Amino acid sequence: MIVSGTVFAHAELLNTTPDNGSVMASSPEEFVIRFSEPVSLIRTQLMNSNRELEELGQHSIIDNVLRFKTQTPLQEGQYLLSFRVLSLDAHPVSGSVGFAIGNLPAPLPEYTQVDETSLRIARVNRTIYLLAILTTIGLVIFPFLFTLPDELESKRQACLNLAAAICIATAISGMGLWGVLLTETSFSGFFDLENWSLAMSTSLGTSFYLVVCGVIGILTSYILGPNYLPGQFSGLLGVTLIVISLGASGHAASSGLIMNSLFVIHALMAGIWLGALWLLYRCIAINPVSMITVVLNQFSRRATIVVSILLLCALIMAWYQLGEIRQLIYSDYGYWLMIKLGLVALVLIIAAINRWRIAPTLESDATSARQSLRRAILIEGLLMIVVLAVTSVLASTPPPVKAVMASFQTAMLTSEDQINLKLSITPAQTGINNIDMVFTKNEIYINPLEVELFWQQQASGIELLSQTAENITEGTYRVENVNLLVAGNWLFRAEALIDDFTRERFETEFRIE
Repeated sequence: MIVSGTVFAHAELLNTTPDNGSVMASSPEEFVIRFSEPVSLIRTQLMNSNRELEELGQHSIIDNVLRFKTQTPLQEGQYLLSFRVLSLDAHPVSGSVGFAIGNLPAPLPEYTQVDETSLRIARVNRTIYLLAILTTIGLVIFPFLFTLPDELESKRQACLNLAAAICIATAISGMGLWGVLLTETSFSGFFDLENWSLAMSTSLGTSFYLVVCGVIGILTSYILGPNYLPGQFSGLLGVTLIVISLGASGHAASSGLIMNSLFVIHALMAGIWLGALWLLYRCIAINPVSMITVVLNQFSRRATIVVSILLLCALIMAWYQLGEIRQLIYSDYGYWLMIKLGLVALVLIIAAINRWRIAPTLESDATSARQSLRRAILIEGLLMIVVLAVTSVLASTPPPVKAVMASFQTAMLTSEDQINLKLSITPAQTGINNIDMVFTKNEIYINPLEVELFWQQQASGIELLSQTAENITEGTYRVENVNLLVAGNWLFRAEALIDDFTRERFETEFRIE
């Protein structure tokens, strides 16, 4: 049995009926697909061996279970059932189930690939969106936390208008791009209204509405007067809606109330920091120097609290998403997270240099100190943009704690003595993999005396490797840290010593992506 999933899968596929790879005597009465959390349906299709689509009946989703039937009983032949759903965090989960009716082998599922061009464009759009939305947050909140020289008020409002406009534009384009990724179409699908409608029906649509309402609230604050109570209330309400929008979709949406709250606080602190950088950059050009010193000293003291809260939230969320420290090395999510943490560390180092070495020289050497501060703040801002770019990649990379079933393959094998082996490989990708083997006979678990796993890929000249499996639970054996160096078809063979006189051998191939 082989079940495939895309890299975006965030809900776990638990099982299907019929099982993948099953051979049935007659047409199934219904199809059942079970997930680990509530999902909404994007599409299903049933294709026969002639690549013709069979007509499917109405579907229902109750208690994380998707059910549907065919309009008419299926004839003898091979069939491929494909499905695509949305998980709670608005990420698609897809897979295929091959089965046969009659004395025929079941077909192998087809693998789907996300359009890389669309994915790259979506990530660039997301980076610009995050830059605009965090800058908007910071520019609105700055006057409430720090002293804002009168000379900078007009510049703050002009930058805020620009950031808000970019925020709305990228939010709109982001919906179209997300629709393309959900339906796995080419970039031309950006102009398909059905893709837009599908994207708007997800949690990302909720986030979009919150952003629009938030920006309207901020712009209304100018009409009411940003220095008067109604205007200030409208501006803060707008910022609140925008911050909440960041936690309304993606990984945060399905992480529970506590983690979602931490994510929102983390985004708020990042916005305060990023928005303040632009104003500090412009502040250094004003006179007198004493005013610059007041603003910098005030920012340095309060920014320490902001950064501390930001880092604390980030560490807690990283621990939650990773599940265990070793996933920093063994997962794509951990790889990008380490890059992000390294970039943030560089930003903190530059900020420390600003505070402890450059700022104190303002009064004694104003011209040189101003140039050094502007250069350092500019570098700090550019690094923050790179951090946001990495964050955009993380947003479309399943964290290890939620990606257990995002990419895996399973084979059901039977020996001549009717001993069954369910052999699973996770994540079925190049690099480190875990192999699980479950032995049963007549639906009863059995524990072989010894199980040894062999694997090789002759096409790349990789000769047979082997490792003894560890018995972890009743009937279940595991081999961890199997390093599959290259993509392609790998041969796997399991040899089980059932008793002193019986040795069973099982063999299959997996396609490693």
